[in-house]
Amino acid sequence: MPVSVSSLWWYEALNSAHALVFIYISIFVFSRLSISLPALHRYRLYIITIVSGLFIGLSVEVLQFFVGREMSLQDWSKDFFGLLSGIALLEFRRQIKSSSFNKAAAISLLFAAGFLFFGVHSLLQLSWHYYQRNNAFPVLLEFDKSWSDSFLFFNKAEVTGGAAVFHGGADKFYRIVFESGRYPGFGLVETAGDWSNYRYLCFSLFSSQHDDVDVVLRVNDSAHNQEYTDRYNKRISVHYGVNKIKVALIDIKNAAEKRNINLSEIAEMKLFAVNLEKAVEFEISNIELQ
Repeated sequence: MPVSVSSLWWYEALNSAHALVFIYISIFVFSRLSISLPALHRYRLYIITIVSGLFIGLSVEVLQFFVGREMSLQDWSKDFFGLLSGIALLEFRRQIKSSSFNKAAAISLLFAAGFLFFGVHSLLQLSWHYYQRNNAFPVLLEFDKSWSDSFLFFNKAEVTGGAAVFHGGADKFYRIVFESGRYPGFGLVETAGDWSNYRYLCFSLFSSQHDDVDVVLRVNDSAHNQEYTDRYNKRISVHYGVNKIKVALIDIKNAAEKRNINLSEIAEMKLFAVNLEKAVEFEISNIELQ
C-alpha cells in the first residue's frame, strides 16, 4: 500500500533521519578536531566529538521550541545513537587502514550497525506494524495486537484489559473506560485497505449500565475539510447488554453533504461520547469490515 508523505511512517522516517545525519556530524566533527588537536589521543577526540554532537542536537531541539515545534528527547536520543554509530565507523575505518579486515574491525562494524539500529528502531517497528495492519485487513482494529497501538489514540479513555466474561458468539471483548469530559473516546488513524469492496463496518459494544449511553461514530476520508457536514456522524444509543453495531458503508459514502466520501481513502475513524458527566466502562470487540 502506498504511504502518503503526510503519514505516520513519513513523519517517523524524518525523525529517524536524525540518526543518519548525526553519523555524518560525528565524522565531520572528528575530522576537524583531528586537524585542530593532532596531539590528543583518538579516544579523547571520540569523547569530545560525542559531547559536541550532543550539544548540537540539544541546540537544535531548543531552537525548535522557540519556532513553535515540540522539543523531543526521543529525537535527541536518535542523535546520540547516530553519533555512536559514526564513532564506531571511524574506528572501523582506522582498523581497516592499519591492517586487513580483522576481529577489531568486525567488532567496530557490528557496533556501528547496532547503534544505528537503536537510532532507527522506532521506524523499523512502525514499518512492521504497517505490514501487520495490512495483513490483518479487513480487520481494522485488534485491541490485543501491538500493531494497533501505532494507529490508535485515546482522549480521556483507556483500554484496561480483556473482558472477564464471555458474551457469546465469536467476538472477543476488551474493557474500555470513557472518563467524564467533553469528548472521551478513541480514534483510529490511517485505516487500512480499500473499503469500497465491502458492505458493512461491524463491531459490538457491551454495556453493564442500566441507562442508555450515547456515543458517536465518526468516519472521514483523506479529503475531509473538517466541516461537520463533510463526514459521517452517527449517534449510537448503547443499551444494557450486547449491542451489535453494523453500519452500511453506502451510508458512510453518502454522508457528506456536497460530495461522496471516498471509501478507498478512509483516513480516520472515531468513537466517542459527548459531554459525559461520569466515567463509563464498556466492553468492545475488534472492529472489522464485512
